[in-house]
Amino acid sequence: MCPAVGWALGDGTEHEGDPAWDASEASTLYEILEREIVPEFYVRDEQGLPRAWLARVRESMARLTGVYSANRSVRQYLEDCYLPAAAAYHQRAANGGAAAVALMSRLQALNQGWPSLRFGDVCVDTRDRQHRFRAHVVLGTLPPEAIRVQLYADAVPGASRVLEDMVRAPAQSTAAMEVYVGCASADRPSGDYTVRIIPALADASIPFEETHILWQR
Repeated sequence: MCPAVGWALGDGTEHEGDPAWDASEASTLYEILEREIVPEFYVRDEQGLPRAWLARVRESMARLTGVYSANRSVRQYLEDCYLPAAAAYHQRAANGGAAAVALMSRLQALNQGWPSLRFGDVCVDTRDRQHRFRAHVVLGTLPPEAIRVQLYADAVPGASRVLEDMVRAPAQSTAAMEVYVGCASADRPSGDYTVRIIPALADASIPFEETHILWQR
């Protein structure tokens, strides 16, 4: 956070409701309120104006209006949601809705088979500045083409989110279990990464139309 614009709490990562972290952030919040925010708002000049506070307001508007404006929000909704949804509708409605019928059939099969899907062992080998992950997956009644196995890591300060498809390794798989492999940079600890499974539906919006997701942890 730019100091001229506002204040920031935390380190930019999730802490899964850790009470100790919540207490630390609460303490930091009260300290910022007491030492910075409250004095800045209530210290007034001879005209009764909080000059420092108003300067921060002006700086915030100058830097952030373009990003947080309703104009930008509406444009992003249009480009990212409404136009793709309209295009998908026209594609599914063509030929008497044949594509929609086929999609519903795949969704029903996915719903029926998803409860039998589970992870086996997930192993990692680190060398040459890379983590090499190998995930064992029990598909149950689902075929391999029904899912995508991905390697995932949250964004942290100095590193963006990681989301990479893992590759099925038939030579290492067995009749009972499929093996998927993938690599990630060892610039981050291997514990930052986890494996997840999502539906493989190119003609559906994930996760808006199909919300199934299975996390390794």
